[in-house]
Amino acid sequence: MNGFQWIVLISLLLLICWEIRQGSQGRLRWKTVLLRIAIWFVVSVGIGLPQVPQRVSEWVGIDRAADLVSYLFVLFFLAGSLHFHTRCIQLQEQIDTLVRELAILQAKKGPQPKARPGSDVPQVSVDPNSDPS
Repeated sequence: MNGFQWIVLISLLLLICWEIRQGSQGRLRWKTVLLRIAIWFVVSVGIGLPQVPQRVSEWVGIDRAADLVSYLFVLFFLAGSLHFHTRCIQLQEQIDTLVRELAILQAKKGPQPKARPGSDVPQVSVDPNSDPS
């Protein structure tokens, strides 16, 4: 293995450890953590053993492993873009629904008097002559 492979493999190992830590601290769901670890593991195998992607690409009928990696990147990028586009549309629809429901609730309450700025802060009066104890 050359220096590039060592640097990248050590970086990927640290990244996998970081992913495990994120899952153990509850910052990410374990399903997400396991998916990310699987992706980093596949990348590690491809970098550490470059003959593996070459054999896979020949098996599926592509001459070069670099072409296979490019095709997979494009496919996953498109799939991810469509996923996030769909998710944005769903979130926008949820926001629209919440705004409608909030408007209906406020309309049912009737007009509310406008509050003065700072009126929500409780006023405390202190008598300077009183004993603090």
